[in-house]
Amino acid sequence: MNTYCFPPLNVAEETGFHDPLIYNFTGDVLYNLTREAIQNIVDAKDPEAEGPAKAEFEMFKMAPQSLPDSNKLKDIFEACWRHEKEDNSEGKDFFKKAYEYVNDNKSINVMKISDYNTTGLYGDEEDRNGAYYKLMRISGSSNKARGMGGTYGLGKGAYFRPSLFRTIFVSSIWGNNQPVFQGKFRLVSHLQEDQMKHGIGLFTYPAIRKDEDIPEVFKRDEKGTSIFIIGFEENYQWQKKMVESVLRYFWLAILKGLLEVKIGELCIDDSNVEAKIFEYFSEDRTADKDNPIPFYRAYKEGTVISGHLKTIGPVELRILLQKDFPRRIEYFRNTGMVIQNKPLNSGKGFAGVFVCPDENEVLRKMEDPTHSRWSKDVPMTSDPEEKKIYSEAEKELKEFVESKLNEITASVDSIESTIKDLDKYFYSPAEDNEMNDEGSPESIEGQIVREETGSLLRGDNLIGKPPVINIQVKIPTVVPGEPEGEGEGGGHGGGQGEGTGTGHPEDEGTKLIKINKNIRFKRSYAVKKDNNTEHIVFISGDAGNSFNVEVRVGTEDSFDTIDLKEAIAENGNKYQVEGNLIKNLVIPESKQMKVKLFFKIPGKYSLNLRAYEN
Repeated sequence: MNTYCFPPLNVAEETGFHDPLIYNFTGDVLYNLTREAIQNIVDAKDPEAEGPAKAEFEMFKMAPQSLPDSNKLKDIFEACWRHEKEDNSEGKDFFKKAYEYVNDNKSINVMKISDYNTTGLYGDEEDRNGAYYKLMRISGSSNKARGMGGTYGLGKGAYFRPSLFRTIFVSSIWGNNQPVFQGKFRLVSHLQEDQMKHGIGLFTYPAIRKDEDIPEVFKRDEKGTSIFIIGFEENYQWQKKMVESVLRYFWLAILKGLLEVKIGELCIDDSNVEAKIFEYFSEDRTADKDNPIPFYRAYKEGTVISGHLKTIGPVELRILLQKDFPRRIEYFRNTGMVIQNKPLNSGKGFAGVFVCPDENEVLRKMEDPTHSRWSKDVPMTSDPEEKKIYSEAEKELKEFVESKLNEITASVDSIESTIKDLDKYFYSPAEDNEMNDEGSPESIEGQIVREETGSLLRGDNLIGKPPVINIQVKIPTVVPGEPEGEGEGGGHGGGQGEGTGTGHPEDEGTKLIKINKNIRFKRSYAVKKDNNTEHIVFISGDAGNSFNVEVRVGTEDSFDTIDLKEAIAENGNKYQVEGNLIKNLVIPESKQMKVKLFFKIPGKYSLNLRAYEN
């Protein structure tokens, strides 16, 4: 038997060190691994089994020469090392280390991830719809059953990322006590037996399907699957990080009795999940977006709002208002796993939980390969009708959440709305406060930030002297400013600061424009008018200065775009409005102007305005 099978390269493309399946997962490796593994386990729940799906994570050590046919494995690592060395690739150190581990028989860590009350890897070698084939024989295609995650079949890369050998062994029992065992490798192309080989290979083909032929260390005794990550990177806090990941992403699945997780000796189930959340996360840091406490409390204590969206179906939103909450919504798949955590602008602190309880095919296809967002841009389709469905789903979801949040906050006291960042210059507590003859506000906070240095200055001598900024930015041809996003990666600061916007991927071309250095946004406030809210903005500058204004709503850490309904001058004339852009404003002879803004989605917003040269 040829125990290690790497197909001949022939005319195929070489496999390089930076495998996109592996490098698709960025950030904390343990968080990603835990999230991906448990998602697969929940999706593999056996409908005939009683109780929740169960996941177990345990670490043990073994000698590399205890691996099947270790001498052959050592030769393969040496061949990869030689190939990477010739190309002067950074993979040379990686495979040199793997070779030395096996050659010197240095003890290695093995992470064993096991599941129970699950289906196991059902299907034979040629069953393309079977779970075995999906995990071991194909990448980039999943076709899981309706309602299950992992549409793109790329999540399995998370198992290889922490392996010093880029190697896993998989053992499973499925059906009527039918075993299956196989190893998989994601290495690099290499010269072996005078022939160039592909970098992706298997331990034995076909897979071993007799219990007596499976190495003892890899055997299972009940239905389900165990994945062994060989050469697991040392991390002394692996248990803590995995527990945090479980509580961060799966607390709802555990609370609803869909999942139990055991990490080392610690078991988390519906009886203790609340206690563990408050043990591992701080109540003093509920403004942190990764802290599950506010979202857990929102689910347990918040206002419950049910709805039915045209493209998604029945949905549920729970919102709890509290001053120190992060102003974010967590969105859950029907299996109880967090998909995305997004900010939403509000004058009040809050946390919210959105759940789509039914299995939904549209959201499944909108889920990206790392299971971290729903977006109309994720599905790869050229069908305009299908694209329209995804766009409608994204729009309906956003409008539902925003409108329901506004309904809840509308009943609380009126919240002052100020221009983002510029509220550090001026403060207007009264809704009828007007500017004096010099264009300065009557009520002043007395605290100014100088944009050029970021230093905090105090004193009346700086009142009415906002920073003069004259920079150039590249922006999309259609929409000025930075690309839409949550602002967590930096570069989304407010005010008229320096930056480059790339726009959406479909935008073609850029043009060089200037932020208008002569336009100053003095202050703003919001006034409740019947069932609507009008935002009043005071602007000053040189008489005759013509400009366009981009209106965004946001906080210090994030912003979003909401389409304007109307922008009205003091004399009642309406300005031209396109999306979130007001066009062709002109400073009058008085050198100051007042503009009333109405948004298509009513609410009190913190405003983030930028003036561009017309």
